[in-house]
Amino acid sequence: PDGHLAVTPKLQLPGYDRVFAIGDLTATPEAKTAKAAGLHAEVVAANISSLIDGGSELRAYQPGPPGLVVPLGPHGGASYTADRGVLDAQTTSQIKGTHMMVDRFGQLLKLTPAPDPAVA
Repeated sequence: PDGHLAVTPKLQLPGYDRVFAIGDLTATPEAKTAKAAGLHAEVVAANISSLIDGGSELRAYQPGPPGLVVPLGPHGGASYTADRGVLDAQTTSQIKGTHMMVDRFGQLLKLTPAPDPAVA
């Protein structure tokens, strides 16, 4: 009714042992963020690997504490973490604003950086 799929603690669709869901469409009790989707993906990837290898023990997903990082350009924005509260624009910029985690995702996708045209 609310547009989200019910999932088991192992992120499976109830009644379907080999169908998983991740990200915004899941009915998990947390903010729908890219970080949560990445954590979902880690659990689902481990569970699919276990099933492929003939295993029966699957990992359960444990939502992390609430948090949010909202950069507004390279030097603005605000963040919130459960342990530190609201964080200022400078801290937000250090977390994500100046680089938008491009290097992290480049490594994840096994990409090599493009050559810098200024260094020719």
